[in-house]
Amino acid sequence: MSRKQRRTSPGLPIRVRRVIARGGGETSQATVFCPLQGKSLLLEDCRICERYSGSETEDNAGASSLICSHGCGETIAQPAALKPRSRGISAKALHASVAEIMTREVLCVRQDLRVDDLVLLLVEHAISGVPVVNEHGKPVGIVSRADLLWESYDEVEARSERVHGHGLNGDDSSRFRTGITVGEIMSRSAVTVSENTTIAEAAAVMARHGVHRAPVLDHNASVVGIVSSGDFLVWLARSAGYPAPRRFPRRK
Repeated sequence: MSRKQRRTSPGLPIRVRRVIARGGGETSQATVFCPLQGKSLLLEDCRICERYSGSETEDNAGASSLICSHGCGETIAQPAALKPRSRGISAKALHASVAEIMTREVLCVRQDLRVDDLVLLLVEHAISGVPVVNEHGKPVGIVSRADLLWESYDEVEARSERVHGHGLNGDDSSRFRTGITVGEIMSRSAVTVSENTTIAEAAAVMARHGVHRAPVLDHNASVVGIVSSGDFLVWLARSAGYPAPRRFPRRK
């Protein structure tokens, strides 16, 4: 590939996983899907590869891409068995990988993070849920506003019972918890998809389980992104030719 071709070809998206732990500690890891090896690699490993030609920031989006002399512009290989059923969306779009529409800078938390800190994170980042990961970046659950609502419901119910004088078993003091952590309220059965899952298949998985978001995993089962129902709405509109933003707008 010539130097001119390298500049004009789209780069390989750089994905960043940020993990927030108790006390404000934060770690991050950047990965890139290598079309030559067919798997995700650490960004530092890509930078020492002879095919590495630099990186660039996409206009307006603020996301970064890696310029590779081998695989720029190539999509992640997809299973050949899927047969498109939609007449309004092209076969190419239906065979596209979920990695093409997922959020590449994914915020994750650890189980020991306090729920009070989780609330601040969700509001400050204008998101409704985050994956919960272990020290290796592998998902152990997911926590969302719905989990926070259930926790609040338990507290409100217990307060009501206390006011009216008929708490559970005559004593509802155990229902009032302070300093609770994410691990105590999260959903432990996180629905996940692989980065080479097709968009249509990922949508089917999420619909079948009734979830609005799913962590996207690499070949090591580590989180490299997250896909939400909003991402599917944007993809559907753009694939059908309607004007739509590249990313689903976040509520401020």
